[in-house]
Parts: sequence; structure tokens; C-alpha cells
Amino acid sequence: MAENHIDGRVIGIALDGTGYGTDGAIWGGEVLLADYVNFQRAAHLEYVALPGWRGRDSRALAHRGELPRETLRQASGRPEIPFVKDLDRRNLDILLQMIERGVNSPLTSSCGRLFDAVAALIGLRTTVNYEAQAAIELEMAAHESH
Repeated sequence: MAENHIDGRVIGIALDGTGYGTDGAIWGGEVLLADYVNFQRAAHLEYVALPGWRGRDSRALAHRGELPRETLRQASGRPEIPFVKDLDRRNLDILLQMIERGVNSPLTSSCGRLFDAVAALIGLRTTVNYEAQAAIELEMAAHESH
């Protein structure tokens, strides 16, 4: 806004990995109405639970392969998905119980976590070594498919 000398309210789209929201959840996929003084959250990606979350370092979470398992509520009946087929059923059951009971499973609207989940479910990447690695590799795969 300042760089372009814009006064008044604007619509901003924030697609990020992790940020602490005003509602206590982890944000990262929001549509905001904002001016220089205030903002209003107009929309966001649907919240999903992050079982095993240990703070702001999402790489540690994704590295353990726990991150995309929230999506297994829908995918667990689809054994043709490589990620589902390779899961340890005992660990999966524990993670799903954590989600259902809200134990160490904060909610997030993070776009970065969505990319991590998609990369794992399509068999591209189930662990990450640096921030945004799954998103970068998804983009590279999309370009290679043209």
C-alpha cells in the first residue's frame, strides 16, 4: 500500500506457511480487508488439525510424516494412494485419536501445510528439509508436465 501510495481499504490475500492468528489458530491462507490501521479477516482456507505440532518449526512436523495425515479421514479408504498404503496403521490410529480428542493438534488454515499434504498424497514428497520444499517441488512438477 505504501509503495503504491494507496489510501483506503484494500483486499489482501495471504498464502503463507505459518502465522499466529488473532483467534489462536495458525493462519496462512487468508483473505484480509485492511487499511493502515486495522484489518478484518474476510475468508480463509478450512482449518485442519496438525497432530504432533511442536511449535513454529513446521519442517520438523512434516519431516516426521505426520503433517498430511489429517487428510486421511477422507483418504484412508483409498489404498491405491501410495502415501496411504505406506502408513504404519498403529501410528495412523494414534494420530487420528489425537485429532479427534484435540490433543497436541492445533488448527491451521496454512496454505503451506496444504502444499505439504498434496505433495505427500501424490507421492512427490513425504518429508521436507527446508521451508516450502514441497511447494517448490509441486511447482517444478507442474512445469515439467507441460
